[in-house]
Amino acid sequence: MTHVINAAERALEKDILCKLLDKYDLLSENEQGQTILHLAVRGGLENLIDLILERHAKLELWQAACRGGYKNKKLIETWLKDRANSKLCDEDDTVKELLFAAIQGQDFQIVKLLIEKRTWIDIQDEEYRTPLFWAIKTGNRKMVDLLLHHGSSTELLEHKDKYGVNPLLLAADNCDCGMVKLLLEKKSKRECLG
Repeated sequence: MTHVINAAERALEKDILCKLLDKYDLLSENEQGQTILHLAVRGGLENLIDLILERHAKLELWQAACRGGYKNKKLIETWLKDRANSKLCDEDDTVKELLFAAIQGQDFQIVKLLIEKRTWIDIQDEEYRTPLFWAIKTGNRKMVDLLLHHGSSTELLEHKDKYGVNPLLLAADNCDCGMVKLLLEKKSKRECLG
């Protein structure tokens, strides 16, 4: 925690502070029971305070995407409408994280909302897994169909994660015959069209 405070006091660049801040749980406390936000406020470190508040806002959005439901969908909808005024410096990364969280939380409406606002289905997480991969992993055929409808290409059906697993193999590993059939049908349709 002291590394981040020292960096903020020295007015280091924002991206350096972001990298340091990524290593800390915002709610963790030091021996005196103070969080990093307490220390930043006490020290008058506005640059660090802004970053902490930004991280907290992202955490709330991520939790909303994971939990799903009407209220959380409205929260994300509001953020998407207001994102032009948003202070989030990595807006695209935030939307990407929300999409993965909503897929893993299996909230169809939030996934649909995010895809309609930003239609890049070929994004990947740090293990090279696409949204299609995570939808298959959850076994949610409706979500897989939505992703395939919104442009998941044949290449994405064959795309391998860092462990060499592609979506079709994952569906087979999960013993999900219906999912395998759906993927094979989509793959053959795309090959016939293109």
